[in-house]
Amino acid sequence: MTYSDRLYLARAQFKFKLTASMAVDFLGCWIIELLCKLLFADLEPKAMVTKGRERREKRRLLEEIEKGRHVAEVNGDGKDKIE
Repeated sequence: MTYSDRLYLARAQFKFKLTASMAVDFLGCWIIELLCKLLFADLEPKAMVTKGRERREKRRLLEEIEKGRHVAEVNGDGKDKIE
């Protein structure tokens, strides 16, 4: 008796039912996951993450202003233009 003789030969109807039930189970789990995310997920960043946002934005604005002043000082007389 060879190994291939010992394998279980499933009927086509059983294979279809098994595959269909697996597909339905997967889709059902996916739908439940989406519903739970919509109902219960907290997607807003935590306070620790957003705490420094205002400081970062203010610092970047000040850096841009300083950069603009530096360019204005270099280009003040109109002779030395930086391209």
